[in-house]
Amino acid sequence: MQIIYQSEIKNFPPCIATVGFFDGLHAGHRFLIEELKAIAKCKSLKSVVITFAIHPRKVLNSEFQPELLTTLPEKLF
Repeated sequence: MQIIYQSEIKNFPPCIATVGFFDGLHAGHRFLIEELKAIAKCKSLKSVVITFAIHPRKVLNSEFQPELLTTLPEKLF
C-alpha cells in the first residue's frame, strides 16, 4: 500500500478508484475494495481508495458532529 496525500498528486498514472469516507471498514466496504482490486488487476491498472480526514457531511454542515468509528490513522493501516 502506498499513501499519497493531495499535496503530492502531480501526474497520477491511469487507475481505477473508489471514493468514500470508509469509517469502520465493514463487510460492504471490504467487498467494494476487493471488487476494485479485481477490476484493476484485470485492466492492468492501479487500484486507488480515496478517503477523507473530515466527514464530508461535516464539511457541508459544520454543526454535524459524527460519532466516528475510526480515526484517519486507523483507516490508513
